[in-house]
Amino acid sequence: MKIYRVQLNAFHIDKMKDFYTKLLQMELIYQGENSFAVLEGTTRVYFEKGDTPPHYHVCF
Repeated sequence: MKIYRVQLNAFHIDKMKDFYTKLLQMELIYQGENSFAVLEGTTRVYFEKGDTPPHYHVCF
């Protein structure tokens, strides 16, 4: 199975962007005012600012 796109909510959008781009060194492919996306292999992971902390966990 190949996953090409995942969209997630992020309460702390700036911290999430720093984590994925700086610590995990994923390529930033999109940045908006309240969203961003990174590329990992063939998967595009989109994060959008949420109003409340989400109740899930994603691991790479």
